[in-house]
Amino acid sequence: MGVDTKLAKRKKRHTPTHATRRRQMAARQLAEAAEHTHQAPLADEVHSTAAFEAYYKAQGIVPPSEWDALLAALHRPLPVTFRFSAYPGSARTVSGYREQWRQLRESFPGCHTTPLPVAGAWQLPYDRATLSARESTVTREIHKWLGGACAVGAAQRQELVSMVPVALLDVQPHHLCLDCCASPGSKTTQLLELVSGAGAVVANDMKPVRAFTLSKRCRALGLASSRLAVVTHRAQALPSLIGAGCGDGAARRGYDRIVCDVPCTGDGAIRKAPELWRYWSPHLGRQLHSLQLQLALRAAHLLAPGGVMAYSTCSLNPLENEAVVVALLQRSSGELELLPTAHLLPELQRRPGLTTWAVFDDRMRRLHSFGQSQRKRVSKGLRRCFRATMWPPAGSAEGADAILSVLPRCMRLVPHLHDSGGFFVALIRRCTPAPRPPRAPSRALSPPSAGRQYRPVSPEACRMLTSSLGLSAAEHHTFVRVIGRRLHADDSHAVARIGGGGYDDDGDEDGALDEKDDDDEHEQEHEHEGEERMAAEPHAPRTIVVLSETTAAVLADARPAFRPVCAGARVFVRFPGGKYQLVQDGAALLLPALPPRCVAKLPWAELVAVLQCHVRGEALGLPRGLQESVCLLGSDDGREGSDEALVACCVSAVEADGQTRARLRLLASKQQVSAVLAAMGA
Repeated sequence: MGVDTKLAKRKKRHTPTHATRRRQMAARQLAEAAEHTHQAPLADEVHSTAAFEAYYKAQGIVPPSEWDALLAALHRPLPVTFRFSAYPGSARTVSGYREQWRQLRESFPGCHTTPLPVAGAWQLPYDRATLSARESTVTREIHKWLGGACAVGAAQRQELVSMVPVALLDVQPHHLCLDCCASPGSKTTQLLELVSGAGAVVANDMKPVRAFTLSKRCRALGLASSRLAVVTHRAQALPSLIGAGCGDGAARRGYDRIVCDVPCTGDGAIRKAPELWRYWSPHLGRQLHSLQLQLALRAAHLLAPGGVMAYSTCSLNPLENEAVVVALLQRSSGELELLPTAHLLPELQRRPGLTTWAVFDDRMRRLHSFGQSQRKRVSKGLRRCFRATMWPPAGSAEGADAILSVLPRCMRLVPHLHDSGGFFVALIRRCTPAPRPPRAPSRALSPPSAGRQYRPVSPEACRMLTSSLGLSAAEHHTFVRVIGRRLHADDSHAVARIGGGGYDDDGDEDGALDEKDDDDEHEQEHEHEGEERMAAEPHAPRTIVVLSETTAAVLADARPAFRPVCAGARVFVRFPGGKYQLVQDGAALLLPALPPRCVAKLPWAELVAVLQCHVRGEALGLPRGLQESVCLLGSDDGREGSDEALVACCVSAVEADGQTRARLRLLASKQQVSAVLAAMGA
């Protein structure tokens, strides 16, 4: 066959996909136009809605008596929900914001907020657009409060059904957890709040930009991020811990808990994306079935014996839900079991998993078997879209009856029960160890430069840290003894800035230059000189992070396989000129490692006054007894929030009267300061 013929056939085969994408894009544009002009529903929307109703009525996802309520809920905007953080290290901050939330509800008794039966969550009587518009006093106040609480990690905006997978997993502090498809990170933050000590979380996303965004979201939890490693891989090719060469393979044979929230058609989230009504079709569920099964198989293989995985989608389609679970159990040969969920979260209303479902073609004609879908009267392109695993197991298949009998253990959340989105969750436990994996796929590996390099801080770099803080030799030894072993160097910042081709710490692509005035040319030359110095001093990394022992071990042992994007909590950043500066993220960790002269323990009332001045943008006078250097601020009288630490430094400033006075400059953001004030009840 000639090259031209092959290209022609390939083009012909791909044409329907491109046409579908064009139709979907046109449908989105029509949806936006209709939203702004308040047009009547279009013919495409009417057709898609009719197909949606016919499809899911045939599936029997709810009893016939509930269908009208389900359809009405799907056409209403989705209310905003949020939950308070469960991280023990933020307990005082969360307590302060809880009190503010109570006062806010009392101030607006007409605002009917609803407590939810999952993760201490709350539901607002407003959808996202109404809350963002801030057209009333109550929406303005709630929007302001919620934005501040989320910015400092005291609360997380997260849909109710999205909280369920982690809530069902019963995560313990010592568990090693994996989030396979982690972006945008709401479930990752849930996991991170629950682990401590020997626990750790590995969050994966295939796109590096999304992975950076995820890491920035988790950074609001402060020191909790020391137990987080964000990596970027194709989830169906994630490296195995043992296959990656973990030194303690006997003790760590996989992950204790895995969240496998796979990509899906998202028709359960149609309340957030109403444009889906315009192009919904039965083929959407078929397109992702194979990928979802691949992801579930890989995640199940990574489980440790006794480990539990939550397989979930925000789809109502049984081809993406029960069909994947059945195929997973069939291929496991008894290594996996489906766990019951009826006794978990008893106040959460749900529907059991289906034991039978239907498969349709694009014209809504039912196909009763895989063989029927492969007949010649079915077009060749359509035949390729079907898989045998899409159908319920036949009674003659081995173990079919046993698998069908346990499918009601799955959980389907439908929108009208809690005014939420639609969701599906199945809990799967590994009963026996997974077979020792073959050599990791070459596509999962990468050269060392493709990921960040985290290594223990060298003695030379540690001396530079303590020198920047002005510590003596004796104080240096105390610093190294208390915290030195947990400090790790991240060399990738300097590499990305000097060599290019990567991302900076904020997740933006290199090459986008900031606009600067001509007066900054000298500063740019100085910065370039500093970068050359950092490149010439391999023992002087730009960023120092704190990693928990488990996180450091996972990264170190699996370094040839993992591609880390971000890990740990930042404590020091090196600026041009060679000096390191404290970072607010890990400030509280340094309290026991610094001498008393570097920690300003102020009277509670004086500290509150200083912080309130900072929030108002006023100049801060130098507190009594504070030396002119970098320091940490805290309270000295044991009140709530006394162990909250804020990074500050003293600078000399010329006042309006011509006198030079020492002034205090806080390096924390106003939102971080507001969080400390909330924790102190001020």
